[in-house]
Amino acid sequence: MDVKDDLWPIRTEGRGLRRALTWNRLISELVLPQHPCDDLLAHFYWTLHILADGGPRLFSPLEWRFLWRWLHLWGRAPDFRICSGCGRSLSSSSPALLTEQGILCPLCPASAGMKVFLPSLFLQELRSAAILPRDDFLQVQLSQNFPKEWDNANRILESILRRTY
Repeated sequence: MDVKDDLWPIRTEGRGLRRALTWNRLISELVLPQHPCDDLLAHFYWTLHILADGGPRLFSPLEWRFLWRWLHLWGRAPDFRICSGCGRSLSSSSPALLTEQGILCPLCPASAGMKVFLPSLFLQELRSAAILPRDDFLQVQLSQNFPKEWDNANRILESILRRTY
């Protein structure tokens, strides 16, 4: 067998390898054994390619992209267009709140639990990271202003995944 795709950049960068193994562990914990998940495995494969090509600057946004798209594949991703609380349209120029319920407009109260305030710029970045095509995602210049928020947002998506199973 010839190895045509060794993903060498991930294997030589410790943080990238840890991130890939974390995602692999999450898949193995949450997907039923012997249950076909071709769409998820294809998504994981292409996410590893972005990880190899994008490097450390994209770790947290790429994790958001991986988790959001996984949730989207299974119909559970937070909607960027509609408030999960009241159904109003979300404005790209207004702040919002990310919770385990989804994305809430400023008028809706959040229940107890994890939440992340989403200034309009950060909400736009989350949306871009989730839906941009691969090449555009690699080229996008995400601000470095929200490192803690990215990590908290990723924890919320992982929590939604874990509650789903």
